[in-house]
Amino acid sequence: MKNKPEIKISNNKMIITIAKNRYEKIKPNESKKDQIKDFFMMNPDNWLKSTELEYIFDYTAIRQTINQLRNEGLPIISDTRKGYKLTYNKDEVKKCYEELKQRALIALTAANRLKKYI
Repeated sequence: MKNKPEIKISNNKMIITIAKNRYEKIKPNESKKDQIKDFFMMNPDNWLKSTELEYIFDYTAIRQTINQLRNEGLPIISDTRKGYKLTYNKDEVKKCYEELKQRALIALTAANRLKKYI
């Protein structure tokens, strides 16, 4: 990880600083999914790479958790270079939607090609 987060804890809050950006994380006793959801809700429009999220939450199932949160209706977008962020910007959400749809079509095509070997 290029920028190792600096973490401080005070009054049941965790303050995380990554490359001069400050984030807050609270409720350490919640499930990892709820912690990640709260984290995005408290820090919207800030890009975080999956490696940074894995470090902050000591958790490696970030991609699956992001997909669960998206399926629950949280508009978390992704970019291969920048990472993930929560946004309500319609243009950004639409761009991510189109990219996810294209990836899904590519995966479906590959699955259909494998089907002939079953």
